[in-house]
Amino acid sequence: MPTRSYYGGTPVFAPDRSSPIWHFSSDEELRLPFPAEFEFSYIDLLGQVVIVAPFQSARSFSSGRAMVCHYPSREENGKHYALVVPNLHRRWKMIDTFANVLGRADCDFIAPFNDAKHTVARRGKDSFLLDRNGAVVATYAGIQAVSAAAGRIVTNSGRGQQPFGLIDYNGDKVCKQNFDSVGLFCDGLAAAQSPKFVNSARERSLILSRWGFISKDGELAIEDHYQGASPFSHGHASVKSGELWGLIDTEGKVVIDFKYDHLGQFDAGTGLLPFRRGEHCGFINLSGEEAITPRFLAVKQFSQGLAPASLDGLRWGYINRSGQFEIDPVFQMAFPFSDERGLVCRDVSGEEERRPVDTGNPTHLVRKARALRENYKYDEARALFDKIVKTAPGTLAAKQAAVFSKTDLPTKAPPDVVALYAAAIIESTAYKFAQAEPKLMECIEKEPDFEPAYGALASLYIRSQRPAEARRILITAIARNSNYARAYDFLAIAHGLLGDNGAAERALADLFKLNPYYKLEQ
Repeated sequence: MPTRSYYGGTPVFAPDRSSPIWHFSSDEELRLPFPAEFEFSYIDLLGQVVIVAPFQSARSFSSGRAMVCHYPSREENGKHYALVVPNLHRRWKMIDTFANVLGRADCDFIAPFNDAKHTVARRGKDSFLLDRNGAVVATYAGIQAVSAAAGRIVTNSGRGQQPFGLIDYNGDKVCKQNFDSVGLFCDGLAAAQSPKFVNSARERSLILSRWGFISKDGELAIEDHYQGASPFSHGHASVKSGELWGLIDTEGKVVIDFKYDHLGQFDAGTGLLPFRRGEHCGFINLSGEEAITPRFLAVKQFSQGLAPASLDGLRWGYINRSGQFEIDPVFQMAFPFSDERGLVCRDVSGEEERRPVDTGNPTHLVRKARALRENYKYDEARALFDKIVKTAPGTLAAKQAAVFSKTDLPTKAPPDVVALYAAAIIESTAYKFAQAEPKLMECIEKEPDFEPAYGALASLYIRSQRPAEARRILITAIARNSNYARAYDFLAIAHGLLGDNGAAERALADLFKLNPYYKLEQ
């Protein structure tokens, strides 16, 4: 079952932030409907607009080419919103650095150039190999191609969780092995998620994602013992072990130890890569030394001497390697430079101050509240959700905040129980089920209304192949609090593992009736 988020009951594709396939894409930022008064532009290294793109979505330049498109829109509360919905009348175009449209301009999808020669596009059920002028080099009937590089095309059938494979540019299959996911080929390697554990892809991801790196022949070049991976950049790749990120080289040797909440891509020009520890971001070098103090709320990787950065998450600019802003933070969004062009999102409505200064961007505040929840700061998360509902009434963010507050946060969360729960989660993530289980049961005994303990215990049972026990504890959780959304998700999984697909479908229907914005457990 594919991972999706929901907007008003309509599925909206929501790629995971750690997914290497989408690492360079603006989709990671714009996976929810966004106001049409924001438009994309391309600026030069001095911050001057060189291409005004009257499009509702755009991507950074890659080898002198960029992809832009229109989405259909709808009106809600007097404002127009773009609907980011898969395969719904999207028409992607390829442009050069002078904004000239190249080749056909009616594709459902066009991937970025990765080898400077070819890319893939999709239209309906067919995919095409395109050259730099947009001309069709080859056609692949019925293949939903994802990306092309190193003479290889990453393919997928496009049907749910069907596995990914590799073909060459002639359409011939390269390797027998299929993968749950395959990223971009960079430095001759691509991150790949191996299907090793059980029959169901959904069960596999619940046990724990296993990422490694494959060569262009489909052979495993770096062992698949990571829980996340980004593409290689100048001989280095960020990988996740447990809950922390580190850096490896093309031989799999650890260059920077696993001690960061996140690591971005390495830039050879500056020798720096972004990191996040807690709520703030900065930059380190390959020795692990802090080169730029972590004082930013968000950053992206350096490219051509500049890096997108934001102090408050609301206004973006570009900093130099000294950590000072070279281009002022006046944009709603900014992406790394490529081909001396930087993709930014600008407010063109003339209403820069339309939001109260003390409330900030409600969408960003929703993300912050959910991050607080993930760090077990339940009281702070609830207070922020309530603030969003009061200060931004009628907005999508307010609707989400009201639902998340009701379905995502525990009814009661005593500090001692939260601390015990956090310790159990760490042990469960490390497969120490025997140590985690009694702690979670103690949480429930101490505070029967602490819902997260039920969900974590059910997840532990599912991962250790005990679906009947998971179903039992989830039924108990729902009986105590019918608004606990995560219980319905895990209940659907447990029903499915026990062969009761009808009950699984009913549980999912109850889940999305309760919370239409819920993102399914993978």
